[in-house]
Amino acid sequence: MTIQTKGNNLIIAGGRPRCTLYAVYTFLENHFGCRWWSKDASYIPKKNTLKVDKLNYTYVPQLDYRLTSWYGSKESEFATRNKLNGSPKLKPLKYGGHTYPLEYILFFRLFRPKGVFKIILKFALIDGKRYPWRSQLCLTNEEMKEQLIRKCFQYH
Repeated sequence: MTIQTKGNNLIIAGGRPRCTLYAVYTFLENHFGCRWWSKDASYIPKKNTLKVDKLNYTYVPQLDYRLTSWYGSKESEFATRNKLNGSPKLKPLKYGGHTYPLEYILFFRLFRPKGVFKIILKFALIDGKRYPWRSQLCLTNEEMKEQLIRKCFQYH
């Protein structure tokens, strides 16, 4: 994302629709103190005049994928304002579109805990036992990793 001034012009841009939205929200946060705490709670300061000093800011996020488990974080407008891009509810283009079809529940979309699945795949240990309905897949199991990779390619 890029936020800069050129003469009397303000330029806010990003590589894709979502990146441009993130640049706008970053600008509002950093320069005018706007905050979005939940779907229904935000802080937008009242100002008679908006003054922007000389800017030349370029930023590449360190994380491609951001999602929290809090239920409110999946609401489109709130999630976009807070740069959370993992929820499938972000499909409307006005919120930047959904960029990650394999969201955080990937394992259970690719592997349904049924029948032979319980024997072949290994789940992470919880108190010495494996619970398919309570834990993530064990990524140290080579056979499971190979199956996961194959299924990912089939999914796309």
